[in-house]
Amino acid sequence: MMKKLFRSAQALAALLLVTTWGSNVQASVIITAIESGSDVILSSVGGTLDLTGLTFDSTSNGGTTNAVIDPDALLVAVGTTDNVFDRYAGASGPAAFGSGTTQVFADSYSGDLFGVSNFTGSLWIAVPTGFTSGGTLGAASGTWLNQSFATLGMTPGTYVWSWASDSITLQVSAVPVPAAVWLFGSGLLGLIGIARRKKAA
Repeated sequence: MMKKLFRSAQALAALLLVTTWGSNVQASVIITAIESGSDVILSSVGGTLDLTGLTFDSTSNGGTTNAVIDPDALLVAVGTTDNVFDRYAGASGPAAFGSGTTQVFADSYSGDLFGVSNFTGSLWIAVPTGFTSGGTLGAASGTWLNQSFATLGMTPGTYVWSWASDSITLQVSAVPVPAAVWLFGSGLLGLIGIARRKKAA
């Protein structure tokens, strides 16, 4: 009985992992947004990014640009830069990822700055200055203290901006994946405990 239950638990765990992360396999760069306690964290492990099919537009060198969110105007970026980044045109995708209408900069940030913007009325893919197509973006993150998806106006869901050769995905997770996995795991342990009690009785 225990062996069967354990095998079932293994199969269910594998199914959960495939369901949760399987859709990510095709994507080159994914930005994940989670609520963590009283904060919102956006992070990316980075990855290769092919810019073929996009058109270089300009190098921005004005203002302070760090991790920022503006859902209604489609402005999302992680990481930090010294006020300089390259913009590329030619991607397509959703025009917003929520109803928030205010630019909110992160309280802390790290890594390569990149993201998506429609803030000026045109859809841009932003990458570090001098980034070479097919190159690797490093890990990046931003943390918004004392914020939630509700206060930032972010709508949970998966948003994909794509072009001929690649894409950037934003996943706004209503329940953080690690929390879901731990909840699932604790449920499995509970089932195993019940099975042991029945067997002992």
